[in-house]
Amino acid sequence: MLFRCSRTVNCPVVGQTFPLSEAAQAHALMEAGGSFGKIALTVPHDPL
Repeated sequence: MLFRCSRTVNCPVVGQTFPLSEAAQAHALMEAGGSFGKIALTVPHDPL
């Protein structure tokens, strides 16, 4: 991924991360236009 980003101008920038449980808040922020870059949702690690 880093190699691809170094060779292209269009590299995504993560502006904020939210836990999956706060997906509604992340969506509201996106709709309000209050974010810079991408919004990422994190999923908790659940060992099997």
